[in-house]
Amino acid sequence: MDVHTIRLRGPWQYAVVSPDHGDQPEEARTWQTVRLPATWADLSEFDSSARIRLRRRFHKPTGVEPHEMVFLVVTINGQHVDLCLNNTPLVPTGSGHAEEFRITEHLAETNELSVAFDRPATPDEQPILAAQLEIRFGST
Repeated sequence: MDVHTIRLRGPWQYAVVSPDHGDQPEEARTWQTVRLPATWADLSEFDSSARIRLRRRFHKPTGVEPHEMVFLVVTINGQHVDLCLNNTPLVPTGSGHAEEFRITEHLAETNELSVAFDRPATPDEQPILAAQLEIRFGST
């Protein structure tokens, strides 16, 4: 199987979701910018009891043929993870060490990936999030 990888690095936006106000609407959050890869130490003003939400916009990969599939592959250094692509919750395929999501049918011309999770009990120096698109050719 041939794979073309597009890493979703660079600037992401993040907001702390207040534990006492639940999951606030997008417009009520204060968004900041972080460049991934980043560690928990790179996020300013983070209350360890709060949830964090990261988001990144990206364009649909060009030249994807009908027989090819696009997967989102993520590794998250956190707990209680919720992922959405264009406001659609993603269900993992469970086929690897990182979480994989088949997203071919969910892609629009412009997309937004949203990831919400809790800080681990004992954060380490591993990146908080690694995400990439994989365009897979042939059998999967």
